[in-house]
Amino acid sequence: MKLVNIIFALVSIFIINSAIQAEGKGELVLRVTEIPPMYFQTHTGEWTGRDYSIAKRIIENAGYSLRIVTMPWKRALTELIKGELVDVLAGVTPNQERAKDYLFIGPYDYEEIGLIVKKEDENLPIHTVSDLIEHLQKTKMKVGYHRGYIFPGEFKKYATNKRYSHGFTNYEQGGKMLRANRIIGFIAQRAVSQYQIDNGVEHMRGLVVHSFIFRRAPNYLALSKKSDPQVYVDLVSSFDELKWTDVFEEIKKTKWKKPVKSVENLNLITALEPPQQYLEDGKLQGIGIDVINAIQNEIGSSYKISHFPWARGMKNAKINKNSIMFLAAKTLDREPHFIFLGPILAKKYYLYKRSTDNLMIESLEAARNVESIASVQSDVRTKYLINQKFSNIHLMRDHQQGLLMLTRGRVDLWTSSDWELSSQLKAADISFSQVIPVYELFKKYNYIIINNQTNPKTIREWKKALRKIKDDGTMDNIAAKWSKKLNLNLHFSKKSDAIEIKLE
Repeated sequence: MKLVNIIFALVSIFIINSAIQAEGKGELVLRVTEIPPMYFQTHTGEWTGRDYSIAKRIIENAGYSLRIVTMPWKRALTELIKGELVDVLAGVTPNQERAKDYLFIGPYDYEEIGLIVKKEDENLPIHTVSDLIEHLQKTKMKVGYHRGYIFPGEFKKYATNKRYSHGFTNYEQGGKMLRANRIIGFIAQRAVSQYQIDNGVEHMRGLVVHSFIFRRAPNYLALSKKSDPQVYVDLVSSFDELKWTDVFEEIKKTKWKKPVKSVENLNLITALEPPQQYLEDGKLQGIGIDVINAIQNEIGSSYKISHFPWARGMKNAKINKNSIMFLAAKTLDREPHFIFLGPILAKKYYLYKRSTDNLMIESLEAARNVESIASVQSDVRTKYLINQKFSNIHLMRDHQQGLLMLTRGRVDLWTSSDWELSSQLKAADISFSQVIPVYELFKKYNYIIINNQTNPKTIREWKKALRKIKDDGTMDNIAAKWSKKLNLNLHFSKKSDAIEIKLE
């Protein structure tokens, strides 16, 4: 009986420890792009597809949550080396060069790279690379290829020779060049090309997949070598577990069908900044979330919202078209890259000190003379201080980190706002009596910002929807809801066209 109890206790400890480890593993960022049947969005904006589903199962089975970012293939390969914006990339074929920077999990599938031509060229006598080169020399034409692909050694030297080849970044470019007779054909994934042809994709009309196959190679998940080594161990273990099941085969057998209705691929990005955006029981909540959801309800979309640390989220929104970041202030360095929708909120930004500190700050000059000021990297407050020639800024990943450093005496001042202070104190379990505002920096409006390379139709839709919820009372209702919840006197001001903290 004692032995049974001991065994039961050991098993219980193992289960509890496993659960704790899984819960604390965090998230991995997977790169996707609209390229059915590998990756595409449903009519509700959810991502699906063969490679996406396989990667998702491996990642989640390993105990990690999944976050996605859209990015072209060639850029994704570069970003994966850095390990900042992308953690995992699917559909990667290993080679010696890539092995220097990536770790590989798999293979989970095999892909064939072939030649796409016009219907009338379906029977071109091309069976080898030599046949293709001979045909190019004879016709004085070029062949298109997808940048970032790995080609057999015999063709690699031609892939970078402008006399024979023309690079492109997506299938649409390749299809358009071929239909315009600028190239004899283009080299691409046979499965993806056949899918697009079968589903009547406009740029693939009148094209066929030629019988010639450049290569057949295994597909792996690639992980940045900058990642925690434990992540690699977990993903390999997850793959090894799943490969003995029917999971991968069932995913491959799925007849993927992209919705007929075209959808704009939007990345909705935010940073955790209570009370605008925060997590409650694992779900995003806050004023900013309510505003975005109201706009989506008006438009009829339901795109998933991803949250990143502030600097990472802003960088992501800046370099990827069809990205929407919220909520953010308007600054000179952001204006060339974004369209600003709003305003949404009006905020006053302050320098805060410990209430037990005798420090007196009556001017910016006085603030420059303190030893250190905690402020979040890439935040509007930090940008303001930098523009004012401050050299004593201690950069933080988030506001709560700065607050804790202030109360523990590791910095002299901390930047925050009248909006966020209450939630930040509550989250850190710090009383109002411990910190006080010592100097008002400025007043700013916060906006929804859209990458300026986004489809103009999408921008117009979002502007119209925002105007609608401001005029029909929705913003008043959001202000009233959060006024009660936060114990702040909030109201939607017709004058400023934004939600403000109303002075008594």
